[in-house]
Amino acid sequence: MKYIHTLLLIAMLQACGSDLVCTLDIKPGVTIQVYEEESSEPICGFSLELIDGEYIESYDSPDLSPCQSFEFQGAMERTGTYQFVISKAGYQTYASEEFTVRSDDCHVITREFQVRLKKI
Repeated sequence: MKYIHTLLLIAMLQACGSDLVCTLDIKPGVTIQVYEEESSEPICGFSLELIDGEYIESYDSPDLSPCQSFEFQGAMERTGTYQFVISKAGYQTYASEEFTVRSDDCHVITREFQVRLKKI
């Protein structure tokens, strides 16, 4: 049955009058990694808000020890004009400039960020 659904999906995509066949992957519009400014070590235990108008994604990173590099993925297959705010006790809050997530014929085009938080 799963095979039939896959064939139907391929047939529908090709029926659109294009040779383009998109994958079924769900792509993030935004990826963010957070590091300590001086040491360049990854930071855990931060809070992040990804904002596009009234749309808000909130994320609280687990406070692991030792902290391992982690990549936040958000705005899954969602275009828009975003900004994000990252905060953690003992560090200056980081607020990004606005940026745009666009899409191609199949998926969003991922915007990648590496943020370095400065100790207070």
